[in-house]
Amino acid sequence: MNYVTTNIRIPEDDYLRLKQEAAVLRKSLSHVVRMRLKNTAPKKLDGAEKLLAETDAFAKRVRKKLVTIDSVSTIRRLRDTRYGKNYHS
Repeated sequence: MNYVTTNIRIPEDDYLRLKQEAAVLRKSLSHVVRMRLKNTAPKKLDGAEKLLAETDAFAKRVRKKLVTIDSVSTIRRLRDTRYGKNYHS
C-alpha cells in the first residue's frame, strides 16, 4: 500500500487523545489515525439512492410510451437544428 504524507488541522484535545492512545498501544500516531479512519464507516448517500430509484421508476413508466420513437434520429435532428448539418464532420 502506498502512503501519502499530508498535514491536517484537528482540535488540540483530539490530538492529545490520539497521542495518548498511540502511547498506550505502543504504536505510532500515524498508525492510530489510519486505524481510526479504517473503522469509520463511509456516509450513506441516501439522497443519491432515492434519486436513482425515482429516475428508474420514471424510466419504466415512460418506456412504453416511447417505443415508437427513434431516439437516435431525434437526437441527430436536435443536434443538427442547434449546430448545423455539418457539425459531426
